[in-house]
Amino acid sequence: MFCDMIDQIIDFNKSFVEQKGYEKYITDKYPDKKLAVPCGSRSEER
Repeated sequence: MFCDMIDQIIDFNKSFVEQKGYEKYITDKYPDKKLAVPCGSRSEER
């Protein structure tokens, strides 16, 4: 059973690479979207 799962993963990976499915995840040093995540409320800083 475990070997079947590994074979399925390998087959999926081969297909993913052959079809260049990774291209939509390619990025550069800077992300397209920006997000600020606050670390606490301002009242804690005072």
